[in-house]
Amino acid sequence: MDTEDDKSPAEAVVTGPQEWDEMGVAERLETADVLKKKGNDEFKCGNFEESIATYTKGLGFCPDSEPELRSYLFGNRAAAKMKLVKSRQPSVLYL
Repeated sequence: MDTEDDKSPAEAVVTGPQEWDEMGVAERLETADVLKKKGNDEFKCGNFEESIATYTKGLGFCPDSEPELRSYLFGNRAAAKMKLVKSRQPSVLYL
């Protein structure tokens, strides 16, 4: 059985900003990076809704003092939203 100590930062159950504030900056940064990588994997598999949620969660963990990682998370989330919209549009064939 897993204990809280056995879980990676991204697997830890965090319900909101009050828990984020209790985490150290290094732990929040590590968690945000893990979530970015998880979102990238979801994106590659075509799970755009899941990747959007994962990038959004990563932004919640990412400290404001890390603009480079925040920009990756925002950019990746935007790309996932664009892919999601595009995947929902009917394709039109011109003959």
